[in-house]
Amino acid sequence: MILETATAAQLLLAVTLVVLAVFTIFDARAYARFKTIDDTRERQRIFGRWVVQAMLLFGGGALIGLALLGRLGEIVAFPVEFLPATALLGELDDVRGLITGTLFGLVGGLILVSALALLRPPKEGEEVRVVGDIGALLPRNRAELPYGALLSANAGITEELFFRLYLPLLIVLAGGGAVLAFVAAALVFGLMHLYQGAAGVIGTSVMGLVFVLIYLVTGSLLLPILLHVLIDLNGLVLQPALLMRRRRLSSSAASPS
Repeated sequence: MILETATAAQLLLAVTLVVLAVFTIFDARAYARFKTIDDTRERQRIFGRWVVQAMLLFGGGALIGLALLGRLGEIVAFPVEFLPATALLGELDDVRGLITGTLFGLVGGLILVSALALLRPPKEGEEVRVVGDIGALLPRNRAELPYGALLSANAGITEELFFRLYLPLLIVLAGGGAVLAFVAAALVFGLMHLYQGAAGVIGTSVMGLVFVLIYLVTGSLLLPILLHVLIDLNGLVLQPALLMRRRRLSSSAASPS
């Protein structure tokens, strides 16, 4: 069945928002409990469960919703309903290279700085710098690093599919304007990170708007997905791994031969 009327889209939007609200509340409670867990095996089990949950909610939810709307093709084709939003960017050909080059440069610079951090010893009590309350999510040993990678890849793919394509498209089909749809979806994206506290909500909302800009400039989900994955990999894999390595090297150097 394909939902073609605005009323049907409005109903689907209402259901989607209710599901997201319920998930956000339970997610915040689950994270509060997770912060009290120190056993790494239990942490890994929960990491795995979260990956599956997010895959089903955001990835599965987006695919099912797009199928109901008869818009699965928009995963690879830019929806015509979004064209009014691109008008705000002026001549895309003039800014596309500048914006994408700048964003790649920023992400590349971030990763380079992280890699260079390997050359210095860790400071007393040093921890990975984060925005928002996500310290408990950071891998604490090598066994947890693969879960950081899974969380990063899953978030980059499924969240971009859901919040940059499905939710904005659903809002537009329900009667909203394209610009409003993208701003609203970015804000919902931020609110979904309520478990991270106010700083996390603000930070992810801003990043959501950045990913919107990238999507509108390129007309493809590929670059937003790639940058989203790289940013999460930096925070959940590269930074923790480098800190672990610096601590090992420092410990080895301090040990008597």
